[in-house]
Amino acid sequence: MPFDSSTSFSPADILPSTLAHLISRYPDTARAVYRTKLESKAKNSKDDIERQLKSFLELDCWRYQVLPAALQDRADTTATRPTKRTKRAPDASAGADGLHLNKDELVQLMEWKLKHGSFRPALMNLIRSNPDSQIHTATSNAFSSLPTALKPQDGDGDDALYPSASLEILTKSLRGVGPATASLILSASTASSSTNQVPFFSDEMYWWLCSHRYPPSSASSPKQSKPPPKLKYTVKEYRELWDAARELIARMNTLDEKHSFSMQEIEQAAFVIGHFEQSGHDSLGSEVVLPPVPAAKGDEENTKQRSTSKKRRR
Repeated sequence: MPFDSSTSFSPADILPSTLAHLISRYPDTARAVYRTKLESKAKNSKDDIERQLKSFLELDCWRYQVLPAALQDRADTTATRPTKRTKRAPDASAGADGLHLNKDELVQLMEWKLKHGSFRPALMNLIRSNPDSQIHTATSNAFSSLPTALKPQDGDGDDALYPSASLEILTKSLRGVGPATASLILSASTASSSTNQVPFFSDEMYWWLCSHRYPPSSASSPKQSKPPPKLKYTVKEYRELWDAARELIARMNTLDEKHSFSMQEIEQAAFVIGHFEQSGHDSLGSEVVLPPVPAAKGDEENTKQRSTSKKRRR
């Protein structure tokens, strides 16, 4: 399905067929974007580039397929395991034995995030400084605190489904974890859910859904001359993204009852839009080209400072 000057990428107007084609372009776009990053480093030889590219694509597959499946299996095992009555200390974590991430998985998630977005090595050092037991407990508690209601309570609207408690647990318990990384963790754990998937707070998602940066639909459409807003990676920004993502996915699934789009697919479509010039669709017809998007200085910022460290969590 080639795009033309009549194609709309606006979240308010995009069609399921357009969204599906964007999603189909994700693998090639991710490959092209990461290859460009590798080629920008003069020290990389051709063999090094191919080796690192292969490693990244395996990591990308792990993030979108292997990890969500493993967490779903872990959740199923937890759900079918007989409940044991054990004595707990008063301050023991109620969710410590349930669904969780281990340290290796969290490190891999951060590795994917840094390679997929902006590289910030200090974040990896912070993530690795978290004890395995702390990661186990914090992620278990965050997962068990996720809203599970099929429908929000009367008068609550979407507030009943917003994962505020889970986000707070992760950002307060783990070093190097701000709202964006917390949303990535929750996204992996809910990817197989049919009721309340959590979107990942990526730059591309926010720019598309909240800043309305996408290829114009015709040559007469206004050009986006201003750079995208500098994200602060706050909970307020994430709530804006969360609302917009849910609105889009609800509209898509209403228009196309044969296919139920997932939050991960919305995220992949946003990545293609954010890197349209590398998606294989560098122009719409021969007239319209996506305005360049400046590289973000930071991948995620958390304004809350820890007393033990002056570095910001990303």
